Amino acid sequence: LLRRHLKNERALGATVSMPFGPHTFDYQYKRTKLAPTVTTFENDTRSRAHKMRLNLFDNMGRVSGIKDAEINYKEALNELNKSEQDIYTDLHESFYSLKEAKIKISNTLNNIELYNKELEVARIKKGLNEITFYDLIQAKVRLYGEKGSYTDALGDYHIAVARINKAIGLGGYFK
Repeated sequence: LLRRHLKNERALGATVSMPFGPHTFDYQYKRTKLAPTVTTFENDTRSRAHKMRLNLFDNMGRVSGIKDAEINYKEALNELNKSEQDIYTDLHESFYSLKEAKIKISNTLNNIELYNKELEVARIKKGLNEITFYDLIQAKVRLYGEKGSYTDALGDYHIAVARINKAIGLGGYFK
């Protein structure tokens, strides 16, 4: 007869916590069913409990984390805009440097041609003893100086091309 009245005991509970800005709302539900005891051997003991709690300003870390994330996002946007402006400026400067280098190359090639002709004339005049040896050397110095300027202009050209390649993201711009 006593075995027939022995029953299992059960307990069920749930807790929910929801954030509301810097506050949190907690809700707890608990239901229990206890087996009969000596004093209550005919009926079960059952209970239900509901508990609600509002915690004010206990979740400030979440709010400050959101604000930190917003600040970091705006800083990243500013850095992105600055990078875009730097690339744009570098690209324009490199483009104008390239145009300038092309003009220098063209001018130095014309000057080299001119100084070559001057050197030929100076050699002929030296053969006729119309100019001194010093004047012949001066003609050679002008020609070789212009050839050096041509080398500098070629270097400027290649540097400008490398800067453009870097600005637009082509790999191997230092090669």
